[in-house]
Amino acid sequence: MPLRTFTSRAAPQMGQFGASDRSPASPIAGRAPALSADQDRVFWAPPPAERSLARRLRQKRCNDFGAHGAHSQRFARREILMSFFRKLVANVANDNCFRAAAAIAYYAALSLPALLVLVIWIGSTVVDPVVVQNRLRTEVASVIGADGARQVMALLAGATQDEQGALGKAIGIGALLVGATGVMGQLQTALNEAWHVQPDPNRSFINSIVVRRLVSLAMIVALAFLLLVSLVFSAVVSAASDWAAAWLPGDVSAGAVAVLNAAASLALFTLLFAAFFKLTPDAEVRWKDVWVGALVTTGLMMLGKHVLGAYLGSKNMESAYGAAGSLVLIMAWIYYSALILLFGAQFTQLWAERRGHQIVPSAGAVSTDRTAEVA
Repeated sequence: MPLRTFTSRAAPQMGQFGASDRSPASPIAGRAPALSADQDRVFWAPPPAERSLARRLRQKRCNDFGAHGAHSQRFARREILMSFFRKLVANVANDNCFRAAAAIAYYAALSLPALLVLVIWIGSTVVDPVVVQNRLRTEVASVIGADGARQVMALLAGATQDEQGALGKAIGIGALLVGATGVMGQLQTALNEAWHVQPDPNRSFINSIVVRRLVSLAMIVALAFLLLVSLVFSAVVSAASDWAAAWLPGDVSAGAVAVLNAAASLALFTLLFAAFFKLTPDAEVRWKDVWVGALVTTGLMMLGKHVLGAYLGSKNMESAYGAAGSLVLIMAWIYYSALILLFGAQFTQLWAERRGHQIVPSAGAVSTDRTAEVA
């Protein structure tokens, strides 16, 4: 059977009175002439110009629909982000994160000397204690200034004075352990409130206290370990920069060192916050969600470190608070750091929920979310 082809035929010519010229082949005015017997399989099609116009109109409709669809997708993504952010801010406000950050700052101010002593004591088993103290002084000075760092080192020097007698040393070590683990216990309580879990009330009091103190001590050891890693990396970067200075221009080598230090800080802080979110609360959370939340928290912490350091460095706290100015600087820095940490915990919880992963109580803990229990 032959293929059907499309041919274009001109419309009938119009006469002088506006009517088409009639012929036996086209008895009806205004219509195409009738097909003959040998043209019964040939169909009439519009001229090429009309086909081109129709094609352009169809293409325009497709383009308009595609643009509208892309605009709708951008609008939907923007709405999802705004809804996520509004929910995040609401969770931060409803879970009393500001009050919890203030409590952490208070406990940290009281426990800071003991915490630093334990960190330096653990770090000095591998590195010279003077090197560890200098590293701590540098990190503290980068945030709260040289005066605040000097005050912190003075507190540290007072806490490391030798006690007379074995009984005094034992009491001092016990006080250091209780004081250093107190701030970690408060941090654990704040994370439990953010994730709506708590230790099982039916669990024995002694068991609960021992477990919480052991977890807190483990986090202190993790802090000391990360400090040691930071010291080792700084030594490696310093040696590499000295080698690169002999082969590269000064600006290039300085930029490379800055990039390496930023990458190391990002990796270490991400690891630290991931350990906090995974090990400290009485909750079970997936590692995938933990890493995302830890990375976001690290970014906020590094940004807040520079912003807060510039702000606190420009304020003359001693003129307003006198001798307590350095202590106010320390508490302000701890408060905002704890607030960023709790903000990251809320982000982790909301991210897990949006991914369909619920944060559930771990063994020996119960949920405090009444809405989840009703559902």
